[in-house]
Amino acid sequence: MLFLIIFLASFLSLRFLFLKKDVDNTLPEVKLNSIIDKEKAMAIMVSNDGSYYQEYTEDIWPGDNYKFKEAKCIDNNGSLVDENIISFENDKVVLETNQTVYCTLYFDKKIIIDILRENDPNKVLSSEEVGGMYRYQGLDKQYKNDSVNNPNKLNIVDNNYICFGTDDKNACLKDETKYMYRIIGVTKSAELKLIKETFLKEGGSVITPQWNDKYTLSSPYDGVNGDCDEDKCEWPNVMLYKRLNGISSGTIKGNDGNSNIFVNSSEYDYMQKDDDWYKLIADHDWMYGDVAPTESYNGDAMYQIETGQVATTRYWPKLNSKTTTEESYTWNKKKSAKIGLQYLSDYYYAYPGGNPSAGTNAIKSWIYFVNNKNNKYDSNANSTSDDLNNYEWFLTRYGSNRNDLLIQTRCTSSDALLYGWNVSFHSAIRPTFYLSNAIEISGTGTIDNPYLIDF
Repeated sequence: MLFLIIFLASFLSLRFLFLKKDVDNTLPEVKLNSIIDKEKAMAIMVSNDGSYYQEYTEDIWPGDNYKFKEAKCIDNNGSLVDENIISFENDKVVLETNQTVYCTLYFDKKIIIDILRENDPNKVLSSEEVGGMYRYQGLDKQYKNDSVNNPNKLNIVDNNYICFGTDDKNACLKDETKYMYRIIGVTKSAELKLIKETFLKEGGSVITPQWNDKYTLSSPYDGVNGDCDEDKCEWPNVMLYKRLNGISSGTIKGNDGNSNIFVNSSEYDYMQKDDDWYKLIADHDWMYGDVAPTESYNGDAMYQIETGQVATTRYWPKLNSKTTTEESYTWNKKKSAKIGLQYLSDYYYAYPGGNPSAGTNAIKSWIYFVNNKNNKYDSNANSTSDDLNNYEWFLTRYGSNRNDLLIQTRCTSSDALLYGWNVSFHSAIRPTFYLSNAIEISGTGTIDNPYLIDF
């Protein structure tokens, strides 16, 4: 910070500019009638928590991670003077007074949401909490000037890109399929929720793993024993949860394998449990359960279900019958872990206003997998006869198929539909997780200047 502090004995009103170092490195020579000790005339105080302030002694302004809060000035008698005599704007201090004053400028550390909002010209980061966080809500950038598919000119989300696994922008842009993520939203406690931009790979090819290798329920009617009774096929116990969180005991790779495919995988070296990047991921309580209806593609309605606030319905084995019946059901279980998948509510909330009302609208949002790079089906991936092109698993489960006793989970497809898909089938995946609120970021969030996490 370069200071130019001017005090005039003649009591003339003048404007004084204190320029940021990178604005002007050369200060003009100024002759003064009277100069007092500049060390006593101006002070800079900074705070990392908004409460405790300490003196800032660098010779450049506090960096981009700080924001100006206020200034306090006193006169020779120690009395506070009109606070309107001093302001800070565009990296300049402007002082207007006809008396000798001593001023202190206060700067607060920016929280994550301050930086996100500064880089949000389209106002697509919600102004209020929706679904437990401030969320990015808007259409994919391909609809920006599309008068046919976007006649109401709904806002476009193109400013929530973030690199994870490297702090080198060039490396991130060169290998987007490995390092590029997108920000779903940010909580009030400043935790960013990320989703991988592209499908997971194993051995260089897109992988379409089973949600689980077990999938049948016992039949109360004929005494057939299933392998999904009780909690055996619920999220914390299924193959996909273990493979994502690096706790699978298997080494067999591929769609029907049981190798680790994200944490502790060979494909994503930054996701080793002893790596600093992995340690940035916060433990989170992931609720899990079933829901059969789509609740009219309404984010609020689905979020209430997926957080156990209201009951829903699911299909489940009917006593003394070979089939299932619709029953009332409430989510009431959760599992603390680092890695999950997106929920149905995440999918709905990504649409402007959080209420797409139909699948043909929901697929226009930024979060839909087809709208993100490199998510077309990879014909070179390991596959089985159950594979269908362009499907993506959700964490939200469906329940039992209404016509048999097979457990199903929700997925979305390239034909804009939401399915209840047998958990033994194959779909692509994009991991989702929360970052610690201790991180700092730089960048603007665009595809060519994504946010970088500062170590």
